[in-house]
Amino acid sequence: MLEPPGIAAKLRERPGVHILIAAGSSGGHIMPALAFAQECERSLSSARIKFVLPRCRVTSCIDFGGFSVTPIAITALTPSISGRFIAALFNFLKGSLQSLLVIIRDKPDIVVGFGGIATVPLVMSAWLARIPTIIHEQNVLPGAANNLLALFADRIAIAFEQAFPYFKFCAGKTYFTGMPICSDRVRRERKLALNFFDFSADIPTLLIVGGSQGSRSLNRAVLRIIRESRQMAALQVIHVTGSADFEFVRGSYAQLGVKSRVYSFCSSLPYAYSAADIVVSRAGAMSVAEVAFFGIPAIFVPYPFARRHQEHNSAVLSCLGCARVIADDNRLAEVLKGQLENWLANPAGLTAIKAKLGEAGFKNGAPELVGLAVSLINE
Repeated sequence: MLEPPGIAAKLRERPGVHILIAAGSSGGHIMPALAFAQECERSLSSARIKFVLPRCRVTSCIDFGGFSVTPIAITALTPSISGRFIAALFNFLKGSLQSLLVIIRDKPDIVVGFGGIATVPLVMSAWLARIPTIIHEQNVLPGAANNLLALFADRIAIAFEQAFPYFKFCAGKTYFTGMPICSDRVRRERKLALNFFDFSADIPTLLIVGGSQGSRSLNRAVLRIIRESRQMAALQVIHVTGSADFEFVRGSYAQLGVKSRVYSFCSSLPYAYSAADIVVSRAGAMSVAEVAFFGIPAIFVPYPFARRHQEHNSAVLSCLGCARVIADDNRLAEVLKGQLENWLANPAGLTAIKAKLGEAGFKNGAPELVGLAVSLINE
């Protein structure tokens, strides 16, 4: 595994270096891609940056800050003989043609892919056109798209060092950059963060994050715990539910009389992370990286149908003793309640976990990834 050269490498003197960024349809792909774009804009003043993304609901929830976004018609190819598969195959072929046309029209200096099916045609089109390419893998266990593209990409960047063994066949071009984190994801002063939610400094704050789509099982487990435990009902809760459960969860907190702030999609996560004493979360790569970056004791509940990606991600922090991992099964509420009560009864233990996360030195990987891109363009 190699270390990136750093952003000190200067681009040759040429105006308007053009960077195309491709990402899949989930927030876990798009948010690190956006963080990379923000760092490019900050450190490469002449850069022209464009996103190529699938048309999807998630993109409508994200503020791209003025960056150009080109949508393509592409959806996941799920093995099936149904009409849905035929439609997905048609969209994939259409999206591939659109990607090729983007490469021909824009003539980018580099293409950077962040995983997901939408990155495959764009990175492959760039490879055919002999345009430099980088792929970034957010998860410890690589996704199918990046497993394929690793054979063709000029550079492979990984968010977690634990991902390196999965790219041993490409060891000579694999770099550990860390996870790009958006520029607004900086720790706020705790009092300011608590005031943002109109919360008290004397009451522990629990943050629940079910991923970009929300988690019905996690939402219901937390509500059950609060109904059954006086200790839990005395907490302050920030709960990100996803759109499907938003009204139900908000109404449940109101009936229970629990001080809470409920969001379907939270655009104020830096304040939420800064206010939280404990986070209960799915274990998407971005969530794990942000929890580590903000230094919060976490209880991860990996999504059981994510091909074990989230189990591997959560192990990054659980192996350090900085997180607990709970299975999403019929004992979820019972086990989660026990772990929360254990931690809330041991403030010194929570403080020790925060200190350990600080010592581990998790940082924003965006500058390192930009440095890697700059060095490749300069070759």
